Amino acid sequence: MYIIVAIFCIFLFAKKCIIVVAGYNFRGFPYKGVEVMLYDYLPVLDFRPQPLDDEFNNVLKRGFDIVFSLFVIIFIMSWLTPLMALLIKLDSKGPAFFKQYRSGRNNEPFVCYKFRTMRVNRDSDKKQATKNDVRITKIGRFLFKSNLIQASSFKS
Repeated sequence: MYIIVAIFCIFLFAKKCIIVVAGYNFRGFPYKGVEVMLYDYLPVLDFRPQPLDDEFNNVLKRGFDIVFSLFVIIFIMSWLTPLMALLIKLDSKGPAFFKQYRSGRNNEPFVCYKFRTMRVNRDSDKKQATKNDVRITKIGRFLFKSNLIQASSFKS
């Protein structure tokens, strides 16, 4: 028996409808663990479970994230953050960090502190940085190229 995988209806400019029907006989399907789930009347193939679906793997990953983050914060960020803040302050006037609001778990906003890479200006919240932006400081250019701009948000 064939299962309809998808039915698409595409309306063209002449308001004609084209229907595409695809089917496959799932007996002897070459992949183990394939599951057919129905969303309304549309069958969808679920090929394999995700590793983080297992609660043990989820706890293991969370534990690794915490231990690795603590290692980086204690042994790298403890000397890198003050050094970068000093270099930013020497390169241009203004604060070494700036606040950026991000969406977190359950879409709850949180504050992310990042190294300041631009000179203080009015358009910083409105205008995005471009490749040769004159507002970017020398240290800021280095931070962009090395991806160290994200280092200050590591604890988040």
